[in-house]
Amino acid sequence: MASPDTTVPNISLIGDVQIPQLGFGVFQIPPEETTEVTLQAFQAGYRHIDTASAYQNEAQVGQGFRASGLDRDDVFITTKCFNDDHGYNQAKDAFKESLGRLDLEFIDLYLIHWPVPSQDKYVETWQSFIELQQEGLVRSIGVCVVFPKSVTPERIAENFDIFDFHLTDSEMDSIQALDAGERIGPDPDTFVRP
Repeated sequence: MASPDTTVPNISLIGDVQIPQLGFGVFQIPPEETTEVTLQAFQAGYRHIDTASAYQNEAQVGQGFRASGLDRDDVFITTKCFNDDHGYNQAKDAFKESLGRLDLEFIDLYLIHWPVPSQDKYVETWQSFIELQQEGLVRSIGVCVVFPKSVTPERIAENFDIFDFHLTDSEMDSIQALDAGERIGPDPDTFVRP
């Protein structure tokens, strides 16, 4: 198990922003559990928390951060603009709502959750992201990735302890062979909030 003083390597993003290479995702964590689970993640050593408006637990992530006693400069918070919030004004409004729920002065990384090409609004959505960044409300912008989910302190710490192994080329080939070319989730071209 990793100790809280384990250093997670950072990755440089455009604009000289440093993101911890390992983040803790709160997807499918019920809001009533999110504050405590976020606090446990911080106690395990995570410094990057990944949430989204669609997860309906942004406020609890903010509460977990404030309960941690950590300095804002030591924590990296990511959230996401969901599919039905695309469009120039909608994306700006959605961002401000997320910022308010998190109760932060800025967000470290704001992502398009899905591009949703069928709506044909990703260009104007992206333009609003650029302006939010220029206004200093978000440090970096991009498109979504996925992190592991855990709610028990033991699994949270176990997931954090990933820097003590290396996959061989053979193991990587075995993982690559698992790709059956099938989708297990909704079609990103058409999916909107249920």
